[in-house]
Amino acid sequence: MMTLLKEALSKADHDKLMSSKSLSVSSINRMLQQLEIREMMWERIGLPKDLEIPNLTDDYHLYGNLSEVVHGPQGSFVYLSNDASEVETRFWQAVCDKFGKTLDMFDRKKVASGKKVLNAKRHPGKK
Repeated sequence: MMTLLKEALSKADHDKLMSSKSLSVSSINRMLQQLEIREMMWERIGLPKDLEIPNLTDDYHLYGNLSEVVHGPQGSFVYLSNDASEVETRFWQAVCDKFGKTLDMFDRKKVASGKKVLNAKRHPGKK
């Protein structure tokens, strides 16, 4: 397995892993794009071996939403739009099941209305 991981990492990432025993989220994401590594990792943590990873972007997902979840307060819910792809829904449901979280679906079309209602409740009399 170490040979496979070494081949999947850039020299800088490999050196960082060996010295500090850590990798960036984007490095991990790049490694998990390789089917053989992903299947080994999924098996190790108890996820279905055929579980696909949704398209995670560096700016929005890896250093935005996921970073906030990892470094922020722990919650019991993961929120996903009801127009998410089947791959996204299956992935996040499997992760939620594994870690005892609840996957909550929301209607993207109603988000703006919901924000207005919440804002009105927080700031009564303000328009």
